[in-house]
Amino acid sequence: MNQRTPLRTPYGPRPPENYEPLTPDFVAESGIRFDTTGLTEIDFFKVFFSEDFVNLMVEQTNLYARQSLEQNTGSSYSNWSPVDAVEMMQFWGLMLHMGLLKEPEIQQNWSVDILYNTPVFRMVMVQTRFEAIHKFLHYSDNAQCPAQDDPNFDRLFKVRPVIEHFNKKFGEVYVPKRDICVSESLVHFKGRLRFCQYLPSKRARYGIKLYKLCESTSGYTYSFRVYEGKDTRIDPPECPPVLVVSEKIVWDLVHPLLDKSYHLYTDNFYSSIPLHKSLSARALGTMKELNSIFPFFSPKRSGRGSSTPADNYILARRRTLQVVVSSLLTEAGFDSAEKAAVETLTEMLQSYLTEVGRSAKSYCEHTARTQPTLPDIVVTLIEMGFNVDTLPAYAKRSQRMVITAPPVTNNPVVPKALIAGQNKPHPAHIPSHLPEFPDPHTYIKTPTCREPVADYQVLREKAASQRRDVERALTRFMAKTGETQSLFKDDTSTFPLIAARPMSIPYLNALLPSELELQQIEETDSSEQDDQTDNENLSMHLHADDSGAEKENSSVLQQNSMKGSEETLIDNPYLRPVKKPKLRRKK
Repeated sequence: MNQRTPLRTPYGPRPPENYEPLTPDFVAESGIRFDTTGLTEIDFFKVFFSEDFVNLMVEQTNLYARQSLEQNTGSSYSNWSPVDAVEMMQFWGLMLHMGLLKEPEIQQNWSVDILYNTPVFRMVMVQTRFEAIHKFLHYSDNAQCPAQDDPNFDRLFKVRPVIEHFNKKFGEVYVPKRDICVSESLVHFKGRLRFCQYLPSKRARYGIKLYKLCESTSGYTYSFRVYEGKDTRIDPPECPPVLVVSEKIVWDLVHPLLDKSYHLYTDNFYSSIPLHKSLSARALGTMKELNSIFPFFSPKRSGRGSSTPADNYILARRRTLQVVVSSLLTEAGFDSAEKAAVETLTEMLQSYLTEVGRSAKSYCEHTARTQPTLPDIVVTLIEMGFNVDTLPAYAKRSQRMVITAPPVTNNPVVPKALIAGQNKPHPAHIPSHLPEFPDPHTYIKTPTCREPVADYQVLREKAASQRRDVERALTRFMAKTGETQSLFKDDTSTFPLIAARPMSIPYLNALLPSELELQQIEETDSSEQDDQTDNENLSMHLHADDSGAEKENSSVLQQNSMKGSEETLIDNPYLRPVKKPKLRRKK
């Protein structure tokens, strides 16, 4: 074995030889690449929105408007007039201002309501003209777009000129400082798009993912790339063929800054040994645990920044096996070994011991026992082809190293949710190797008592609910077992009602008035009757005709009442005959 990695000893690993790696000097000239003397805000804006880019938008927008109106002659935008560069700049100025105001709808920016009134929009452009430019805004010719089955098909064909323009401008305007990083960003978008991504760790959570190369100190975006889906073809210039897709993304973004001694920082999505070897920049990145490139990482923990006692025990056992392998190599005459070789031998030893334990457990359960014994292990070794007669001589060798076993950490006792009684040991007639009795709560009936409800509102609601249930049940029972009536004459089956029959009520005495109340009622009735007789005697000659009419009405009412009593319908107030009110004349 090559002498690279120090071997572990019973007291821990040997300290490596520390040395300072060579770090070449940073040779790039960072900073702004143009003269900023006397420039205003609009001048800085025009640095990125150059005249060529504005003319491209004007040309493609007018072209798309002409193509669209030729196909749809009856469109509401048939009075379209070509847009120019000044109007396009006004359009983008209003778009950026909308990002600051953030009204619920675009039309509210032109509203004259006092709550939404923004005069600058009506002063710059009318609403219909803004909507027309927004509808026909384009960056490329749709007639030149390749078909989906074409090998050169590009999902971002319509916005590809925008991506290329800003990537070029970002690199020309500013050169980042020494520390740079590659990460992903999410542009908020909830429209219909095939390659939209959902990233809960990002602020936008749902949108279009961008791979960005940024300066670590200021966050300036030097270059970016749009994620187009899993089947995206990435072929950056001078890229090594051994790199995978995630590594090619880093190469594509960092390629213009190679050979300038930049310090690159990446996360575990991009970090890999082939990428870091191929980059001339000094790279630093995080790695995932149990990575295929680094199999000697510690086992994955159960939580972020936390470990359980079981994980600690597995890690301690793994370290003990590494010490055993190192000691065996030392006995064999090796002074050092590669770390990957030590890890491979440790993995082989762990697999061998795991198989021995599994087979011994199977023999134990086959003989109706719960704990393996030494004969089970001996049978297992014999079945695996090991000569057990050589074990005593090998255990008594003179150059052996005694290694202590890792400390066993007991798992914390989790309180059980159901506890009833105490666990009973096995009786004398049951062998001790049989399983223990289950928890008592599985076969003991545990009485449960709820606390009484003391809330007044809950009690009232419960009593009212019970009363309604009783009334409904009693009504249904009486409707099914007794005689029913109908509310309507024509249909007797729609709303069956309980027949109202005269019967003696046992609690009628409690409802009748008392003797004192009856006496007061008689006195009031007698006084009213005397007044009524006096009035009738005084105006008898004036109301002779009225009295005759009243007699006729009373006879008609008596006849109607006799007819209603003969019928078996319920007393419906809407079907009663109309009573003519009595006319009382003043004295």
